[in-house]
Order: sequence, then structure tokens, then C-alpha cells
Amino acid sequence: MSEHFDWNTDSSVAIKPQAAIAICRTEDGAVLIRQEGQLYISEDQYIEVQPEHVLALCRKLLAEAGLHSYDIVHASRMVIVGRDGNEMMILEEDLAKLDRITEEARDEEGSKVFTRPARPAAKAPKDPGAAERQRRHRRANRDTATGPVTVSPQSVTSTDGP
Repeated sequence: MSEHFDWNTDSSVAIKPQAAIAICRTEDGAVLIRQEGQLYISEDQYIEVQPEHVLALCRKLLAEAGLHSYDIVHASRMVIVGRDGNEMMILEEDLAKLDRITEEARDEEGSKVFTRPARPAAKAPKDPGAAERQRRHRRANRDTATGPVTVSPQSVTSTDGP
């Protein structure tokens, strides 16, 4: 690099300066997006979004940023697969509990950010159909690898002595 470095024109600058952006909630429950002004706080820009429009705004932001491979899905549609292959789903009551904890933290502290609960949430109960799905999966893999296995009465021989 030369001694006459210019932050505005040098091609080595990877990220150009950008005004800071803050997101918080208003007293009436709307989401407030605030962008820092250049010189004075009176120059700050504000956008107020009603909660029912936040998902549409986020999806549009992703699309405009060219991040088409990302999507916003409800947590109840997510399936988490563990190392052992077991599938776990987030239960509705756990989501409701998380929302309630978030709101309580916001009310108590006046905070606009989520604070984690002091103790971890209880494990979700096992899915009653998981074992049967695993058996079907293993059976399908076994059948495709060696072909279907059938046992007929003629092929069974006795191992009892003569």
C-alpha cells in the first residue's frame, strides 16, 4: 500500500463505512428501525413497522440482498437431527414459553434485547413415532442393499442332531 491511502477510493477497502442501525420496540408494540444520522441526533432516520409486517419485511430484505437460499420458517416446522439420527422437533408449548420469557425480561428490565433464562429448558419428550420411523428406514436401507429378504418354510433346516 502506498503512503497516500484513501479510504474512499482504495480498492483494498473491503467494507465501506455505513451508518449504524438500531432496532427496538415502541411503547405501542411496533418495531422501530433507527439509522444513525451523519452529524446530529436530529438527523437520525426512523422506520416504524407493525409486528404483523415484520416477516414480510425480513423476507424482502433477504431477497433484495440476493440471499435467495435463505428462508424464514416457523420454529415448529424445523426438525433437528442428532448425531444418532434421532429427529427432534420444537414443541409449541416450548415456543410459547420462550416468547413469554422474552416478554417478561423485556418488561422487567426495560431491555430491548433477549436475555437467556437462568436455567436450561427441559428436554422435549421423545417422539413416540421415532422408533417406528427408524425401523422403516433401516428396513428400506437393508432391502435396497441386498434385495428383499424372505424366509420360506422350505429354506429353514433343523439344527437338531439326527
